[in-house]
Amino acid sequence: MLYPSLGDRKEPNEWIIQAMDDDLDRVHRGTSTRVREVASASENTDIQTSASSQGAWKHTRPLALAAATLVMSVVAIAFGLPRAPSPSAPRPAGVVRVGDIVAGSGVIVQTERVLELCRVGGRVTSFGPSCSSIAVVVDGVDPLSIPGWTPRVGGGYAEEVAVVGVLTSLRSIRVQAVSQAPWPEETASPCRTADAGQVSPTVEGHEAALRALNREVGDHPDQYGGAWPATLPDGTEVMVVGVVGPLDEAVRVLSSVFPYQLCAVSVERSLRELGALDARLAQEHPEWFPTTDIPSNQVQIVVALMDDTLSSQLEPYGSSVAVDPLVRLATPGTR
Repeated sequence: MLYPSLGDRKEPNEWIIQAMDDDLDRVHRGTSTRVREVASASENTDIQTSASSQGAWKHTRPLALAAATLVMSVVAIAFGLPRAPSPSAPRPAGVVRVGDIVAGSGVIVQTERVLELCRVGGRVTSFGPSCSSIAVVVDGVDPLSIPGWTPRVGGGYAEEVAVVGVLTSLRSIRVQAVSQAPWPEETASPCRTADAGQVSPTVEGHEAALRALNREVGDHPDQYGGAWPATLPDGTEVMVVGVVGPLDEAVRVLSSVFPYQLCAVSVERSLRELGALDARLAQEHPEWFPTTDIPSNQVQIVVALMDDTLSSQLEPYGSSVAVDPLVRLATPGTR
């Protein structure tokens, strides 16, 4: 369950109350940002040597190559250019590279004979949905073989589709398998049992208590990391509250305003900290479409995929930022 990204930059108590009210409808977030790729070109310089200088070049070539590599590294650092990963370096978690077997799910839309897999959130017209800007081209698949394919003038579309294939570039996949995407799982509770409360007797009573809980959490953005509904292992729904500080005292206060099923968990970042990071990323990297994800206690970014360049850019943020890619490495056994 995703919460607003503070796009309107409301005060913490306003946006968390709005977020939790919206969560009652369990809406899914779409995306509307464009991922930009930066291409760099290099010129190859032919080195010509005369017969008389070949011997000297043979001995000085290793030093010349090392010096050239050092110069290029300094230039890359100075100008922020992406550098190719070292073949011997371990691959960062989540990074995909050309040639990998990858998987992704979303909407497939065909326009002008081009098929794209994209995030839900494209503009819906009388002819069907259009792709959002978070998209990759998919090749090697007959549109008529895609589950749920709906023809339309000039193309067609299919929703809730999963694909597996080879990443042929950072913007395209050669499809090996296509299927209906599974339904998203409900958010599991981090608690095994409720810490306090009882099953709510009426919908009206539960909603009134939710509003009170929203106010308590939203009015104290330094003490809480947010609140969200989840499901206990026995199927019971419970409200979970992230707490920065002692849990016992928090449960006492929270249960006084929300007398129904409730559990509290320790979190690292407060609502105020999450909001500040969200605002910073929105200003510095709007192409990442940052949103505050309350259950994970992180700011989440939405991208087509995570390559080595993006992984390097995210290093300063550590675990405070999570990546939600359209395309990721396929797990063993993925069809």
